[in-house]
Amino acid sequence: MSKLKDLNFFESVAHHNLERFHSECISWAFNASEKMLLNFIEKVANPDNILNITDAEVHCERHNTDILVSYKMCETHHFIHIENKIKANEHFIAVNPKKVEEKYSDIAKNTKLSQTQFYLIRNKAEIEQEFNAGEKVKWQYLFLVPAVSDEKQKNMWDHNREEKNLWRTISYWHIVTSMPVSSGNKIFDDYRDYLLSQFLGENQSTPYQVIIRDESISTDKINESLGRNTILKKYGLRLHFEAVADELRNFVEKAHPNEPFEVRFLTDTGNNGGFLLEVFTTASLQNPNPKIFNSKKPIDFRIGFQFEQNKTDKGKFKLYFADVVYKTGLIKEAGKEEYHNAVGGTKDSIGILRTIFGEETLDKCRDKNNKLKFNKSTSKSFCSYLINNFSFTNKTDLESIFKSEIKTLVNSLSQHNFKDLLNDKLKNNN
Repeated sequence: MSKLKDLNFFESVAHHNLERFHSECISWAFNASEKMLLNFIEKVANPDNILNITDAEVHCERHNTDILVSYKMCETHHFIHIENKIKANEHFIAVNPKKVEEKYSDIAKNTKLSQTQFYLIRNKAEIEQEFNAGEKVKWQYLFLVPAVSDEKQKNMWDHNREEKNLWRTISYWHIVTSMPVSSGNKIFDDYRDYLLSQFLGENQSTPYQVIIRDESISTDKINESLGRNTILKKYGLRLHFEAVADELRNFVEKAHPNEPFEVRFLTDTGNNGGFLLEVFTTASLQNPNPKIFNSKKPIDFRIGFQFEQNKTDKGKFKLYFADVVYKTGLIKEAGKEEYHNAVGGTKDSIGILRTIFGEETLDKCRDKNNKLKFNKSTSKSFCSYLINNFSFTNKTDLESIFKSEIKTLVNSLSQHNFKDLLNDKLKNNN
């Protein structure tokens, strides 16, 4: 019997497109309850007098806007753009200068901006003309996520550009606590109860439904999260991983400012959700060997380590090598053996991974029979050694493991030039 049989109506309907489902439901709830909508506007916009608001209405998926709140107050027409990121991350948009406001029209064609940065500078005349009758216009921008632990903005932003980040991050706490306890509408009340069960914890008086604590992230907590759990607990674990990633970035910046390390945290890895935290450094192979690669152009490669878990009791720590883009079809089928020999080594030659990480580090990857298994690439370039039976007890423990590996990698890179090693093993010698 399918595991989905135990889901309630809202979980079942939302299962395949959580973001679109909740955008539709929230818009419907706003329009079904004037009290909820006014409560929400009062929370996020702080109007001088809520009684001055007229013609309030909410639209979903209009003009590439997840949720659009429209209302009038005195002589001004107000718009609130709500970008709902309950699950998906922001994607990037190649900007057309003809689609932005005049003061930003000097932007280079196909400049890639995050969704929220593009939505801020795009030309909104068409939206404004559809909904208002010539009043002054004021826009507000809200980035809606399942939970927050602080007041920091969570949307992606290129701070090298002139425009300020005007997006305020709010959570589903702002939605749920705007809803009247009893509306007389059973569907509305059932939806409120569902949101309450999924997004609010014990202390419902504060928007900070997640508190970053040392003991709140561990192997046991991840196993629990990947089972059936509330959205708040799953997203809360994500916020803890992001806190670890921030700590590692600060550590690299202070302790190793001259090393070009990058720290990444990703969610929804594989087919089962999950978490991926990695640290790596990069180098460019200028003249790829045509016997191995399908590309004649320079290829950027990365070497580092990662923790990944997308199934219960399947947490893995890998020492890895791959191209930065992680491109399918980069390695020729006929060139795989030579590629694997270069990365993993042969009886007569130590490969890139063993050269960089060294035997002492790789001893942690040996199985109970003292064998060291090199995990070859499949459709992409990713190769690795796996540390067996990896686990961690809390946030500090995970951070210390990564910091220790960073120090080891720094020491190795001072002895072995990554770029030179790439050229020695993978360049075109003809």
